[in-house]
Amino acid sequence: MQAAIIILAVLAALFLLYVFVLVRPKIKTPDFDGLLCEYAHRGLYSDNIPENSLAAFERALKEGVGVELDIQLSSDGEIFVFHDSNAKRMTGVDKNLCKMTSKEIETLRLSGTDQRIPKFTEVLSLIDGKVPILVELKGENLDTSLCDVAAPVLKEYSGPYIVESFNPFLIGRIKKLLKGVITGQLYTNVCKDQKKYNPITVFLTLMAFNFVSRPDFIAFNKECRKSFPVFLTTRFFRAPKFVWTVRGKEELASVRLLGEHAIFERLSESTVNDPVRSAYFAGGCFWCITPDFKEKSGVISVTAGFSGGDEPNPTYEDVKRQKTGHRETVKIDYDPSSVSFGELFDIFLSKVDPFDSGGQFIDRGRSYTLAVYCLNDEEKTVALSKIANLEKSAGKKAFVSAEPFKSFWEAGEEHQDYYLKHPEEFACELISSGRKKNADPNM
Repeated sequence: MQAAIIILAVLAALFLLYVFVLVRPKIKTPDFDGLLCEYAHRGLYSDNIPENSLAAFERALKEGVGVELDIQLSSDGEIFVFHDSNAKRMTGVDKNLCKMTSKEIETLRLSGTDQRIPKFTEVLSLIDGKVPILVELKGENLDTSLCDVAAPVLKEYSGPYIVESFNPFLIGRIKKLLKGVITGQLYTNVCKDQKKYNPITVFLTLMAFNFVSRPDFIAFNKECRKSFPVFLTTRFFRAPKFVWTVRGKEELASVRLLGEHAIFERLSESTVNDPVRSAYFAGGCFWCITPDFKEKSGVISVTAGFSGGDEPNPTYEDVKRQKTGHRETVKIDYDPSSVSFGELFDIFLSKVDPFDSGGQFIDRGRSYTLAVYCLNDEEKTVALSKIANLEKSAGKKAFVSAEPFKSFWEAGEEHQDYYLKHPEEFACELISSGRKKNADPNM
């Protein structure tokens, strides 16, 4: 019996070590400043435009989408943009890129076209900050010399970029060389993909080398969305989520609704630019305003969460007790061809008391005050105009804050669609909170 208790205690300690030390990503959320977006995998390539070519990157620039690209070293230390370790698939030459000199690489052509393997500096010069770049560091061993060559180049680049790799040691090294760089851990089930089970593949599959990379975001294989390491890092620790490789309009729409950022390929321009927009409203209790938006045509989804503060990973109890600076907020994903931001703002104003400065109805404190978190100047202009019109018609000041969007933290599953899960409790909440007069009379 005593031996069993000791074994259980050791297993519990190992599990806690794994969860809170080994797998844990970076806790403090960096300022992504527009980098949480969609990226064209190896550029916007097609049957006639090779992957990781200048033509594929030019096409992405034309469409205004972010670019994901791969970098590795030649034998003489030049950085080239190329995915495979061996050049055969894309050039017909059966030789590893790291064994070839830069002059040899420059003679190769991609997929029978006139496009060659570009140097990293050429690609950076072409993109020149016009769209964000997602740089993947290639390498499958402890050699981190790629980082030592790439870091000075990236230091000189003034455009927005983030860095990712499957190799946690490359991420750990680049973080030391580029202070403040935003990095991500690429993830797949290595044991399954390589059909190998050894300490290295097991640790990579468990994402247990995160203690080396301490990533700011996780970029995972779409087949691994429900894996335990992905759950821990993206749901429990709330690391931002990138997913690869997204193909097809339906898959892209699904990824967007899940709040993930797609690394996509072989999608038409119309699909890539098919808009699904988000709006963020703090209207007091997020349970109470969710149904008003969900019933509006053109609204795709409504997510309860928290926004407005600087505290990462806020809990419901801490927000409720005014400990985080966040407000209870709903995120509205909508189709702008069916409903406008202005119409959503009108719904918002009709379901709250805009003249209450201290909260909403029975819910008091900053976390229940009114705000709209604007993603751009257009939204801010619409919001301020409507607030001004409301004040003019009412003849008194409205306490609705129009603030720039910072971040959104999704609340727990128990807070999503509360009115559907607990209809009787929700009906009582409307009455006890004082919102009944603002609610749909048929509800």
